[in-house]
Amino acid sequence: MFIQSANSGSRRRHQLVRVSISRTVRGREAQVLADRAFFQSSRVLAFEMQVTDFRSDGSLAYATGIGVHTVADRATGTSRVDRFQYVDILVKGEDGLWRSRYFANAPPETGAAR
Repeated sequence: MFIQSANSGSRRRHQLVRVSISRTVRGREAQVLADRAFFQSSRVLAFEMQVTDFRSDGSLAYATGIGVHTVADRATGTSRVDRFQYVDILVKGEDGLWRSRYFANAPPETGAAR
């Protein structure tokens, strides 16, 4: 997920955007609806992410890595294993906490570590 920023007077407005291969989901409400639809028909059996690189400088950081999850179809019981690579851009807030501002994933490149 990432947040697009737009200046609105003295305040900055943000819009959550999740990027996927098949579509882009814009805004928190749209993401919640997409997640609800996914979890009505699917069940995550296993999920793992491995950070392969991490860098930070001041209030900006990024992490890249690989992941795998096993998902079962609730109606048929069949399962599939999805492998992916990802990048996560994080921003440190005024409260000192790191928050994801951009998260994108894609299928692994041919020959990528598994």
